Amino acid sequence: MSNIRIVKLKTGEELIAGVVPDGASHILLKKPCILLPTAQNQIGIAPWAFVTKEAQEDGISIATSEVLYQGTPLDDLWNQYNSIFGSKLIVPERNLSTSNEAGLKLSL
Repeated sequence: MSNIRIVKLKTGEELIAGVVPDGASHILLKKPCILLPTAQNQIGIAPWAFVTKEAQEDGISIATSEVLYQGTPLDDLWNQYNSIFGSKLIVPERNLSTSNEAGLKLSL
């Protein structure tokens, strides 16, 4: 799922989901999860609207008027979500370092 986004709703809930346009005034949230703070000052994810068939199958359509913002998740959060619901591929960390001989190097 390359369309994984963070969606903040007017209700205050922050979700991570595959987001697809659903007409002019709605978006479709596929495999939505809510972001929850943990005791270790980290972020956990839990299924959102898990009692509905739509959340697990085609997705839940919500009005864009209910969305405060959308954003791209940080790599760690994207990896956590994708390892459960997506392709299971993990984005490696990228470290930039400089070297006098070769200039700027990118190591994976």
